Order: sequence, then structure tokens, then C-alpha cells
Amino acid sequence: MEGEQKVYLAAANGYSEKYYLNDIFSKLPVQVKDEIQMILVSFALDVGGVIALYFDESDNLKIELNKESDDFFYDEIGAEVKVREITRRDEELFRSLELYYKKLVKGDEDE
Repeated sequence: MEGEQKVYLAAANGYSEKYYLNDIFSKLPVQVKDEIQMILVSFALDVGGVIALYFDESDNLKIELNKESDDFFYDEIGAEVKVREITRRDEELFRSLELYYKKLVKGDEDE
């Protein structure tokens, strides 16, 4: 969606073999940060491309996938299967991260 505001939580790049965690989430518990890193890096190594977690304008945690246009080894079908697996397996983690984002990052007291 054009103009959508995104706040990135973390990303892993399979091309450069790099991982990024947004500084505004540095106070997450180490165990949670490690779990996020494991999910993203594992995906990037298995499937390739770039995977990122971000919060949309409605504070929902979303997965974003990108690949280079000339990456003929990127497995789009495998990527979609793995995304479904991650969202199902890590649903509780994602809900907890959404709550953390709303309360502690944005300071939303209504939740």
C-alpha cells in the first residue's frame, strides 16, 4: 500500500548475510531478541532474499519479503510456505510483540 507507515522491528538479508534490529526495540528481553534473530536469519539462509518484520499503521506485526530481480535461486513457493509456518508457529510471539509495541514503544494506554 502506497504511503503506508512502517516501523521495522528487524530484518535479515540473505545476500549480505546481515541482521538488523531497530534500536527502538533494544529493551526487548534478550531471549525474545534471540528468537526474532533465529527466525529471520534461518529464513534468509533457507530461502534467500530479505525478510523483515514491521508494524503497520494498525500496529499489526507483518512479514515483508524482498528479492533481487535477478535472483533466480530465490524460492518464492518455499518462501510463502515458510511464512505461513512462521506465522502459525510463532503466533503467540507476534501477539506479544504487538502488545509490547503498543504499550511500551507507542505508549498506548488503551490496550
